[in-house]
Amino acid sequence: MKFWITVLVGALGLAGLFYWLFARQESQAAQTARLQAPLPVTVAVAPATLRRLAPESEYLGQTEARREVALTAPTPGLVRQVLVGLNQTVRAGQPLLRLDQAAAQANLGAARAALAKAQLDQQRQEELLAEKNAPLADVEAARLQTTNARAQVTGLEKQLADAVVKAPISGTVNEKPVEPGQYVQPGAPLLTLLDVAEVKLLVQVPEAELREWRVGRRLPVRFEAYPNLDFAGTVHHIGLKGGEAGRFPVELRIANNRPAAPLRVGLTARVRLASTDTARHLLVPRTALAAQAQEPAVYVLDAARRVQRRPVALGPTLGNEVAIRAGLRAGERVVTSGTDALRDGLKVRLRTN
Repeated sequence: MKFWITVLVGALGLAGLFYWLFARQESQAAQTARLQAPLPVTVAVAPATLRRLAPESEYLGQTEARREVALTAPTPGLVRQVLVGLNQTVRAGQPLLRLDQAAAQANLGAARAALAKAQLDQQRQEELLAEKNAPLADVEAARLQTTNARAQVTGLEKQLADAVVKAPISGTVNEKPVEPGQYVQPGAPLLTLLDVAEVKLLVQVPEAELREWRVGRRLPVRFEAYPNLDFAGTVHHIGLKGGEAGRFPVELRIANNRPAAPLRVGLTARVRLASTDTARHLLVPRTALAAQAQEPAVYVLDAARRVQRRPVALGPTLGNEVAIRAGLRAGERVVTSGTDALRDGLKVRLRTN
């Protein structure tokens, strides 16, 4: 009897030990799983509101020259004279630079003499052929000699004409990398001219806002260099091809006619556009659009603080807001930051500030 009692007590002890070890292992596994679980994504949200679009929107852009021409050496030679300086205004056809072509001038004299001799030889052969005292082959050789001599003269005359580099457009000297006494090869950079009688301002416009833009429309422009001055820009061109983000290039032209506030290439400017749309739209911040989505979509937050990806149809956009035509209801909250890390059904933490 005592033997069986001892066996029973031992069995119960072993069972308790195994249970304790198993429970401890399970607790450690649960703790490890909790530690390895990803932290909740913190997001900001905003409600979809039904109201009118912003009355005015701004577009940021930079100025460019209306025309820019880089002049290169048309012929080899020594730079004899540079007739203009940096930032100097020039007119079309004005001489800018002269290359030394003394050797070409001497060669031209010899080439002209060779041409005169070739012409006399050809005339003599033509007369002999008419008298049937010369074969046709000799006449054709004389004609070829004349043609080659004339080409030599023409080439040297062009080389001498090219030795005086003239301005192809009216503008301002922006770069002058050569100095007198420098030898240049054909294609070497000489001068760069900028035409800034008016400047181009390029802005990127979302496709939903293109209907507000039309060629010829005048818009107020303000430059960061002149914060207290207003300029007028005229829409000159609207690009036919948009970029990957669905934005289209729009070019404005601005007259550069204020001596006290000259416009330069590379200035930052803001274009203000007043909206003509007076209808009420369901609006959300632009940042609510899911960046990684191939089609327009937003992440909607439910009562359990989980997000659901919702495809939407976009309406007009102005400023920092975009209208939603379908897929969303007024009052629903959409995520406005941190959308890159979201997926359907993910529980998130709301930003407190």
